[in-house]
Amino acid sequence: MANSKTPISTPTSQTAEILALLGQVAHRFGPEADEMQTWLAEHNQDPAIARLLPEGRSRVAGTSDAPGFAAGYMLKLPGSKTSIGLNYRSAVTSHLKGRASFAFGNDYALKRFLDDDLLAKAFPAQDIKGSLTTPANYGIGISNSAFFHTTFSFDFRLQDFTRFRNVPLNFSQTEATNKDVRTPAEQRLVFDFRNSYQLALPSGVKFV
Repeated sequence: MANSKTPISTPTSQTAEILALLGQVAHRFGPEADEMQTWLAEHNQDPAIARLLPEGRSRVAGTSDAPGFAAGYMLKLPGSKTSIGLNYRSAVTSHLKGRASFAFGNDYALKRFLDDDLLAKAFPAQDIKGSLTTPANYGIGISNSAFFHTTFSFDFRLQDFTRFRNVPLNFSQTEATNKDVRTPAEQRLVFDFRNSYQLALPSGVKFV
């Protein structure tokens, strides 16, 4: 059994949601409303818009108990002074439960268009659920000590990241439960990990 306490700190990518909020509150600004609505429509897909919005961060912390197992096998061939070993450690899927929180900077260009508590209402701290799969490990090794009083060995290991592409997080508060909230029902943290390999060719002197 493995107990996992996993804090994840990532930049918050909620540009579209904040722009939608701006569009909803633009009517409050009298003569500036039409100009505001036009500007938002023109810049909705502009990457530069992010520089006008508050810097935000989210923190997700969760715990889980998940079982895993490891196994190994060693074959010894005394006649040829050779040993062959295999080992395996399973992938482990942890079903996390925890909390998510959000924080935003106070100095940004569009601050005058937002109520002081608008972002706090849109991205409240809340309970979350998620799942995290750590990669399986495979290994094979061969050693031989028949020559020159020396043990020669070969070791190959593989970490399989094919199941660790993203971490889905499910938020407990959404627009469906509260009209002021803009956290999505599910957000996936996407990673670009590749399978990793390790090849070792150690040798050592054996005294007889």
